[in-house]
Amino acid sequence: MRLPRHWMTAWTSAALLAALTLAVPRGGAEEPPWSMFDVYEMNRQEGTPNYITEDFLFLAHAMVARRTIADLENRVLMPAFASLTTRIGKGLDAMDETDPAVRLARDFMAVIACLLSGADRPEPDAAARPDSVAAELALIRESAGLSPSELMGHPLDYSRFIVRGSYARSEELGRYFRAMTYAGAVLFPVTASKATGIRPETADLLTRTALKIVETIHADPDLLAARDRLAIRLTWLFGPPDNLTHVDYRAVRREMADAPIADIRRRLLERARKTGRQPLILSGLVRKEGLEPGVSPRDVLTGWRFIPQRYTPDSAAFQQLVYDRVTVYQGDKTPFSLSVIDGKPVKGLPLGLELMAFLGSVAADDRLAESDERNYKGYAGAEIRAKALLDGSLDIPTLTAAHLTVLGQWLDRQAAGTGGPDDDRRLNSALSFWTWTRYITLLYAKQSYTVAGKGLDLSSEDRRTARIEPAPALYEQLAAAAAALKKGVSGGPGDAEALAPIVDRLTSLESVLRRCRRIAAAAADGDAPPTGEDAAFLNNLDKALLKLTGEKDAPIVTDVHTDPSGGRVLQEAIGRPRIVTVPVDEGIARGALFRYYEFKYPLDRRMTDEAWRQALTDSDAIGAIRFSPGGAQTIE
Repeated sequence: MRLPRHWMTAWTSAALLAALTLAVPRGGAEEPPWSMFDVYEMNRQEGTPNYITEDFLFLAHAMVARRTIADLENRVLMPAFASLTTRIGKGLDAMDETDPAVRLARDFMAVIACLLSGADRPEPDAAARPDSVAAELALIRESAGLSPSELMGHPLDYSRFIVRGSYARSEELGRYFRAMTYAGAVLFPVTASKATGIRPETADLLTRTALKIVETIHADPDLLAARDRLAIRLTWLFGPPDNLTHVDYRAVRREMADAPIADIRRRLLERARKTGRQPLILSGLVRKEGLEPGVSPRDVLTGWRFIPQRYTPDSAAFQQLVYDRVTVYQGDKTPFSLSVIDGKPVKGLPLGLELMAFLGSVAADDRLAESDERNYKGYAGAEIRAKALLDGSLDIPTLTAAHLTVLGQWLDRQAAGTGGPDDDRRLNSALSFWTWTRYITLLYAKQSYTVAGKGLDLSSEDRRTARIEPAPALYEQLAAAAAALKKGVSGGPGDAEALAPIVDRLTSLESVLRRCRRIAAAAADGDAPPTGEDAAFLNNLDKALLKLTGEKDAPIVTDVHTDPSGGRVLQEAIGRPRIVTVPVDEGIARGALFRYYEFKYPLDRRMTDEAWRQALTDSDAIGAIRFSPGGAQTIE
């Protein structure tokens, strides 16, 4: 039987709240706990039984996944990317230096090499135009916003190169972030258009440049195999690309070896249309008013990227929910998602609530109805397309799809079981876990853009029992996701010995989650509160999970969508944890829940973790932010 949460007297509540502060080193002031792990460590110090919440296990899974990706980056992805860059650069050195396409290819690869090494200029003879390479590097490191790229001949959103997320932790990670982002951000388009600022001669040169890089890769079987191994790993973890591939370029070049480059560009566009290689996620700058008759935003963003960012179901759904798929606002309010493009009030931003509504959240659906966020021309059709894209993508065997599937099952009360939290609390958990998944895939997941206009210790004697939120189906799904991640890591290319610690860690996480499922199932069936070994397990679970995560959690922030006309990005964030208590025996058990935030922020100042954590200590800074209808929600 599920016990009520609000059982304490006012006096007991006040006494508890007075106790829920931690002494932290920031200025010596008493502040609320900074992390969920802090809350459970407080419990240990005070002899308070643990209440293991669903959010704590969501968090643990996300943090172990982040650590897995970080280990893969250090052991597999970063070395492979650096080697690929060096080997292509050497292959290009053997080509005709007088060919402008070869020269641009060498300069492009030199930019990536310098970003990886931290150099301000390329090595002697490593680039055809070292001054242009140096100028491009300066723009990347300045990360100021939208600006023309002299090197590539079309505008780029340089704000994407602001080092953020986990990559701000070290200089080496920051270099990798910028190099990999550049490798995915630069498009070699097959279509010239005023909408992108790409002239026909520029499109010709960029297509010839892409063909030179592809030719270099295919000329060396070992290099081609290394490139494919890297692509396989990225596809399983983060999703497939939705661009033309090196195979497409190779096939068209063989088919049309002596044809004019303009004809080759047209053939590549035809191939992309026929094979589904046009982007569903418009990760680039497009002005609708510049589109020529019969030319779509997808046409002008069709092309090749060296290491493309990946297609994810949530970004694909988001792309359907903004201008120009959804247009003029039809109400008399000021919705959070509203943007003014070409003087018209249109939908410039998607919302996390929309994604959660598609995944089955009744609470998200209700909030959207109350906030007038759907009152746009074309929204109904866009909603159908977005839902279909999301549903059709969840069967793709990727980590992102697996996580979204877990959320869909969690938000579906019927599938998740009748016990456990209410709809609002489930929504808060889902939005927060989704924020974590976007945070850990920041570098690899393609971001949608709005079309522009112009081991355990013994428990203390005071902790003879504990509580776990009765959500066994969720814990089983998280265990299955950990098992799938383990299979993906161990089954892909890479040194088995180097990957063994990652596999062992995921095995431990799977085991912990399955034991949580067993204990939670007993709780859901109305059995007595956990005692003995099960109570000891729950009361020391934070220590076991800390060994797997490698560190405590802290507030995080990430960006998920860009509105260039409004000069804004959509930010998702997690704040300090929320304290929650339940009765146990003659006292209480204490746990922690997520605090989720969603807000818009200036594009050229995409928020970092450091800036977000500073804002959380400044009430004026938080007060100045406009949150979405789903952001900064209070779950009591």
